Amino acid sequence: MNYFKGAVTQFNDKKDDIYRLYTDNALLEAGYIKSTIKFLDDFMKLLIIQKLIRIPIPLPLGWNG
Repeated sequence: MNYFKGAVTQFNDKKDDIYRLYTDNALLEAGYIKSTIKFLDDFMKLLIIQKLIRIPIPLPLGWNG
């Protein structure tokens, strides 16, 4: 979780602004907006669950952390 601690904090601080970039953009299709927001929500849930149960998230090969 230490890999993502700063990113999670920054994301939570900017979440509404990040989501607004998608929802207020008339150039993006509704399905794309919906799937992107779902991805962001699911990723954040994964990080929160991982923190609660303390299971390491495997990183792609080549990441040194």
